[in-house]
Order: sequence, then structure tokens, then C-alpha cells
Amino acid sequence: MVNTPQTQCAYNASKTAALHLAKSLAVEWINYAQVNCISPGFIITKMLTQQPKELFEQWMSMIPGRHICNPTKLKSAYIFLTSDAYYYMTSTNIVIDGGYTLP
Repeated sequence: MVNTPQTQCAYNASKTAALHLAKSLAVEWINYAQVNCISPGFIITKMLTQQPKELFEQWMSMIPGRHICNPTKLKSAYIFLTSDAYYYMTSTNIVIDGGYTLP
């Protein structure tokens, strides 16, 4: 998915590259480890909070949940991926984005 309205083709391309790297490694390392990834949506970071208010408000309007995630709220997903609960899961992308990618 391409993030809009900001122009950031390098950022978007790098996120896609990370996703495909994880899928490729999941196949290549199948005998050694499971490889999964997490794709967070808008997260409260310095990158977001230093943007113009109008841009921030536009992002909020694009998220069905109408709130931006605090980074600490992602911990449980990472803990899940380090536990035995995901034993048979590989090549999976966990999307945590408040519904941003739904529309």
C-alpha cells in the first residue's frame, strides 16, 4: 500500500522490500527458523509529530479507528512472535494499523 498524501517513494519502497525479504527468508530458512514480520500503521513517533498539523489531521481521517498507536502497544505482537504460540506460522505479515488498510 502506498501511503498518501505525503510523497515518500523511498520509504514506501523500503517497507515493501522488507516484507518481501521476510517472505523470501521464510522460504530459504524453512529448515532453521520461522520468519514473520509486523507492518504497523501510523505510530506516534518523532517522524509523525514533527509534520504539519494539517497532514496529521488528514492521516487521522484515513484511519477508521481514528487514533494513532503508541509504540508500546506493539509489544504483545512481538512477544507473540517469540513464543511457542506461533509454532506453525511462517511467512506471515501481521498488520497492526487501526484499520488503515481496510478501505
